[in-house]
Amino acid sequence: MEDVKLAINGRMYAIACDDGQERRVSMLGRYIDARLKEIGRAGGASNESHLLVLTALVLADEIHDLREDLENTMRALRLKNIEAAKRESESPENAKMSANSSDSADLQIADAINGIARKIAAIADRVDQKAA
Repeated sequence: MEDVKLAINGRMYAIACDDGQERRVSMLGRYIDARLKEIGRAGGASNESHLLVLTALVLADEIHDLREDLENTMRALRLKNIEAAKRESESPENAKMSANSSDSADLQIADAINGIARKIAAIADRVDQKAA
């Protein structure tokens, strides 16, 4: 176990983590601190406790959105696999017609994955900007 020192809202915290996880915990701490400061600048919190709760809600909302996007992507992938299995059991002529719908499913999956990647990149950019 290693201890990582995190500065969150001007206070220092020693956080224990597994060996090799120090860099990740530090990055997560910087991200939390950056989001907290961003929310604090917006002026919606009446005190530090309120600010911490608002920050937790914003972070939970981000996680929820990412999980929802992932579930939608997985659902589309399952549908694509079902369609592929049906195509394999059909005659060659029908398989060609089904291939067009599979291309559409591929595009939907690619769009969903790109959307998730954009959200993750935006979060990473905010962490990098705040850490600099």
